[in-house]
Amino acid sequence: TERDARFRLIRTDEFGEVLWSREFKVLAGIWNSLCRTTDNGFLIVGHAANPENLDNPDAVVLRVSAEGDSLWTRYLGGDGMDAFSDVITTSDGGYLLAGYSDSFEREDFGGYMVKLNGNFEEQWSRCFDNGSGNSFNTVIEASRGGFALTGTVWSGEHDHQIFDYQLVRTDSEGELMWNQSFGTEKAECCLSVIETNDQCFLLAGYNEMANGNGSFDIHLLKSDNRGRMVWSGSYGGEGDEQCYSLIQLENGCFVLAGVTDSYGEGGKDMWLVKTGPDPM
Repeated sequence: TERDARFRLIRTDEFGEVLWSREFKVLAGIWNSLCRTTDNGFLIVGHAANPENLDNPDAVVLRVSAEGDSLWTRYLGGDGMDAFSDVITTSDGGYLLAGYSDSFEREDFGGYMVKLNGNFEEQWSRCFDNGSGNSFNTVIEASRGGFALTGTVWSGEHDHQIFDYQLVRTDSEGELMWNQSFGTEKAECCLSVIETNDQCFLLAGYNEMANGNGSFDIHLLKSDNRGRMVWSGSYGGEGDEQCYSLIQLENGCFVLAGVTDSYGEGGKDMWLVKTGPDPM
């Protein structure tokens, strides 16, 4: 049907040679992230139309075997719109799924997280609401225990709302430890987070340029382990730049992966940036 959405999962070896390729289909589905399971399969998360309730998309989880065969699909959430943006394996052998929800008698979107055990059974779920709407884009397990989640939070009045960076710290049971937002009068959207070698957090995404032409730069922000900003800064040219992922190397340098249309061959090009240990 017109609402069917297909996606392809491809597994390669370490040299990029294709081992297998599989196609999956769900109703109006969008898939955002995957992680390895303990049996060498994969969990893939996103959102899709639930065949039992087509009014609003539900958060969806697809389990795939090591050979790429579909094992099961589950829909999670409530009566509203729900989605997962990220999934990770946890140190106890389980999985944490993060995204957003406007179910559970909520007036605005809230950051949504669901913990599964090693048998893929739900242990707990949490939904966070700051009063004006927020969503989680990515999650990591912190070295001190618990989780760090980043995403966007709405700020300002309803007739002039903008996005700010958000960093949420929970314990291992998903209970809130602290919540911090970072923003200016311009829009910022956080898409990735890592824990740095000094046990701080580095957030990456994009922010609106101050020149007012609607373009975006890659935006980096370092927070200490209590949510206090250490420094922030941006990279980019006259066009649009966005960062989707980053890592820290053993020597302390950072590598950012994203897109640019300021540099390259024209149009949207992939952009890889390496910085020093103190990029700002």
